[in-house]
Amino acid sequence: MHRVEVINRASERIMAGDLTGRLPVGMSTVGGDEFGRLSITSTGCLIVLKKLVEGMQQVFDGYRHDLRTPLTRLRRSLERLRAGAQDASPAYIAGLDNALAQTDEFC
Repeated sequence: MHRVEVINRASERIMAGDLTGRLPVGMSTVGGDEFGRLSITSTGCLIVLKKLVEGMQQVFDGYRHDLRTPLTRLRRSLERLRAGAQDASPAYIAGLDNALAQTDEFC
């Protein structure tokens, strides 16, 4: 039961987001029993998962970078509209402020 609890604690850390965590194989078994084989298989899955997550992060970073310039231009246009909206209705000003706030979330 001790080995089950060790695997359970390691699994909880992994589920919490630590993709660098690994299940212990065991010094004497070197993967020869069921627990060792489970640990080795799980480690392989974690390596693949970590690579996939890193790939998704690279794609996201690329999109964020590609959108930064057009969003900055959009924000400047909204700021100019907001600066010239002294006589505009409160609803129009609130809409511009909302659009500016939403733009800021992505920049």
